[in-house]
Amino acid sequence: MTPEPELPESRGPSPQDRFGGVSYLGVFAAIGAAALCLAFSPKVNSVTFTPKFAVVLLFAAVGIVPLARLVIADSPLRWPARAAAAFLAVALVSALVSPSPNIGFFGLYLWGTGWLFWLGAAGAFAIGASLGPKDRRWLFAGLLVGALGNALMAVFQILKNLPTPGLSLFNGNQADGLLGNPIHLEALLLGTLALVTEKVCRAPLRWSPVVLLLAVGLEFSFERFALVVLALLVLYALYAYGLRRGGTYALLIAAGYGIAYLGGGSGFSSRVSSGTSETTFGVRLRVWLQGARYVVHHPLLGAGPGQLRTAMDSTATLPFYQHVLAGRILTDGHDIFVEVAVTTGLLGLGCFLVWLFGAARAAGRCAFLGFGVAMVAVELVEPINVAILPLAFLAFGAATAVRSRPEDIPADAAQLSGANVDQSAGGRVSGRTCTRYGLLTTVVALALALFLGVTMVAGDAYMFRGRNSGPAGRSTSQPQRTPTGSFPTGRIRRSRSLRSRLLTA
Repeated sequence: MTPEPELPESRGPSPQDRFGGVSYLGVFAAIGAAALCLAFSPKVNSVTFTPKFAVVLLFAAVGIVPLARLVIADSPLRWPARAAAAFLAVALVSALVSPSPNIGFFGLYLWGTGWLFWLGAAGAFAIGASLGPKDRRWLFAGLLVGALGNALMAVFQILKNLPTPGLSLFNGNQADGLLGNPIHLEALLLGTLALVTEKVCRAPLRWSPVVLLLAVGLEFSFERFALVVLALLVLYALYAYGLRRGGTYALLIAAGYGIAYLGGGSGFSSRVSSGTSETTFGVRLRVWLQGARYVVHHPLLGAGPGQLRTAMDSTATLPFYQHVLAGRILTDGHDIFVEVAVTTGLLGLGCFLVWLFGAARAAGRCAFLGFGVAMVAVELVEPINVAILPLAFLAFGAATAVRSRPEDIPADAAQLSGANVDQSAGGRVSGRTCTRYGLLTTVVALALALFLGVTMVAGDAYMFRGRNSGPAGRSTSQPQRTPTGSFPTGRIRRSRSLRSRLLTA
């Protein structure tokens, strides 16, 4: 009698089977993308910044191992991944040798564009590049949920105009959703309109409510640069899908703007008519020129991540500040490339350009690429944000996965885990060992990220309680909502806890 073949030992469903073919990384990407858009708490002083920064820390922790695998893998993404790793190394050195290493590492309070922020953006890119076809569908849903939630909040803000902390209108007349500033709402909704362009053109009846809601929320932000990006999106839709389908897409956007105008969104036309070249791009142009002068004198490493304010204060002259609006202190370059060049030098800028354009070149021409491009286009003239830029790089990574892992070629278990495992016994042991080390690294990084994130949120909650509680225990002011380009200069009491490194920067 021949012995019956041994059956493999059952160890329960695989990680992909537990979520209907979606990996743990795909589930995290979807939930994390929605959380970056929706993270909000009226019980903390910054309302939106601290909760979103805590989510960025999770992306940094989860993305470390995928980024390392992309760096050592023999794939078209190895050079963009290596450029991202090199950029992180340059930024870290720049932060350590900067005048304020704590700001270089954590970033300024309410901005958070220090080294940890860039680690989160790189981690988001690596996570997106590691997603399979079913994972990307979950990511699409997560991005859509986050954008629609913000659009609904924008409608609620305009219609109700409540004085509730964190839900009131920005500057008294602009909706900002759950992002803290209307320019970030503008970037998210424009990216989502690019994300759903193909689906709207192919099934306009099914997707028309989505486009109408996004357009209404976009008009309620009253931001003007949206018109430029919308015109480009419409031209692309007309070119790619023809006059009939592309025209339907354009009509839906126009209908959304019309509905918003009739529903109370009359501030957009007044902002367009009141804006001048001096107030819109005049100050920006002066900041860019001043940033270029700083780079000429500090070309190697720059001022340190998140320290554009330090660079401007050290080189700007009195005539420069005479053209800056009263009460504003420059903390951002209002251009992503100027920001990178001033804070990390030409070394950092070179690595960043290779990372960004290398990823775009390796990406498939898909909805995720449009999402990332539309959001980065807004950040060519606006400040970078702890939610917007990581989402853009997450989408860029997913766009590269569209080309490397198309729908019709399923990935095997080794590809999904990111380990190149040989069929030999030695290869299996090596693959298992790498997986164990990767899992251990992720667990330790997640523990540190959770500790830092919870500490930050708790510290911000205590600061909110101390700032807004009067003698009778009642709130005397609303949580801080800082306009773009300004930074609060009031003193914040220092503590010896870890959270003070960020909160007192």
